[in-house]
Amino acid sequence: MRREISILVIITLSMLLSGCFASNSSSSSGTYMSGKDGITVSFLANNPPSTIYYSGTSDTTPIEIEALNKGTSESSSVKAFFTGFDKSIIELSEDLSGIDFSGDESHRTRYNPEGGYDAVSADMSVSDMQNADTYEFNLKLVYCYDYETSVAIPICVDPEPNKNTREDACVPSSVSTNGQGAPVGVSGVEVTSMPDNVRLKITISHYGQGEVLKSGTECKGAPDREDEGIVDFVTPTLGQDIQGDCVNEDNEVKLRNGQASIVCNFDLSGVSSDSAFKTILNMELNGYQIKDSIQKSIKIINEQTT
Repeated sequence: MRREISILVIITLSMLLSGCFASNSSSSSGTYMSGKDGITVSFLANNPPSTIYYSGTSDTTPIEIEALNKGTSESSSVKAFFTGFDKSIIELSEDLSGIDFSGDESHRTRYNPEGGYDAVSADMSVSDMQNADTYEFNLKLVYCYDYETSVAIPICVDPEPNKNTREDACVPSSVSTNGQGAPVGVSGVEVTSMPDNVRLKITISHYGQGEVLKSGTECKGAPDREDEGIVDFVTPTLGQDIQGDCVNEDNEVKLRNGQASIVCNFDLSGVSSDSAFKTILNMELNGYQIKDSIQKSIKIINEQTT
């Protein structure tokens, strides 16, 4: 009986240990380059509080902001500013500085699947209630950041689609994706095979966070119409050697209703194989900025008038 219990304990421990090692292995090789998130910010709970009591003194109220980089790109250019309040009533520096997502641990990687974290703070105070019983306003924080998207999508290409053979290991077909770890990414690729050539229609999509602006656009104020929805891209390649010939001038697209398409031809005449094969579409989306905002309703009660 004791021997049976000992064997059972050993088996149980072995299963637990193997489960732990399997978990570590899968987390290091997971699909971290998927998803549609970038940088998000939020007010910490009760910082600032929803209700503030003013007694005539210049007590400060802390505003605590936490920022998360849930995407796969660094960003050292985060800009943020407060708005929505009367400066003759509220003392608060408009610009919020300090959010920085540069460095190895500042974004999602194969070994850092949670992404980056940062926190900053500001002090707000009431300067003059001007005999009002209450003052209610929406404190809004607007923030902008430049971002990049690295694209690596497996696709099947066929340099000789008219041949009569059964040697092909794959069949060229359209591909859809779930994002590449950024608010803008390639959502789909249409593959058209021709002799010694493959034509790709690459669809670029904005997945919904904030609005897309050309990189370097001023964060404050309304952007110029020509800067809205602008995304730059690096000429795509198949594998490492086959560069695409794309119809877009200046390697730039303008998103309309959140989407745009790039049509590129790839010369396969130099490929040694005449059978269909799997390769990887490599591409970089850069030169775009995301502008987003959060807000919180605040009520100030003037205790001097009660």
